[in-house]
Amino acid sequence: MSIDEALDHVRQTVPHCDLAGYIDIEAELVLAKSTARPVRQERLDALAALAGLLLGDGDAQDGTQAMIALGDRLVFFLRLPEDPSAVCFGDCRGGAEPDAVFSAAQEAMTRVQQAL
Repeated sequence: MSIDEALDHVRQTVPHCDLAGYIDIEAELVLAKSTARPVRQERLDALAALAGLLLGDGDAQDGTQAMIALGDRLVFFLRLPEDPSAVCFGDCRGGAEPDAVFSAAQEAMTRVQQAL
């Protein structure tokens, strides 16, 4: 399975998710994405920077997951255990339940990890 297929799976299985991506947190770059709608590069850059702020740069004391409400959106970030610089994220529409989003995202991470 390719990373694109794995991100498609994340987007399709996480409730209300219309953007999923893979970030290199050290470079603050979105390396791959799956989207249901066009997304401006500035938005992707901002999400990559936000991941760095919320999770840190991969030190042992840094976080492994974060969720933040941005207006009517709910955005999650999950660090991949095998590579501390790799982060998967999802941008979910209003109405998404945080517990349901995290649960589905964690289950979908298996496919992302296998794709890398």
